[in-house]
Amino acid sequence: MEFSLHMIHQFLLELLKLLGEMAPYLVLGFVLAGILHAFVSKQAVVRHLGKESIGSALKGTLIGVPMPLCSCGVIPTGIGLLKRGASRAATVSFLISTPQTGVDS
Repeated sequence: MEFSLHMIHQFLLELLKLLGEMAPYLVLGFVLAGILHAFVSKQAVVRHLGKESIGSALKGTLIGVPMPLCSCGVIPTGIGLLKRGASRAATVSFLISTPQTGVDS
């Protein structure tokens, strides 16, 4: 099957449409990561989510469940948590629990 100019054009249009649909959720994730950076101290994140333990993982899950983020917006927020000192266990449990309770899920 040969790729025609029409197929490439259609692909680019669909890609642009998909990016446009994802953009609001990515922006929401960046806003929540910024709020986390501005209002939650690094010491608080380390104290509650810094240990590689089941307790930190459960706290990460409890923080993630009420967040209204989809799988696109949770990535920047999770990276923000990790950079603030959260453990890998807490970050992964946050990343898994958050999109499971989102509207799109």
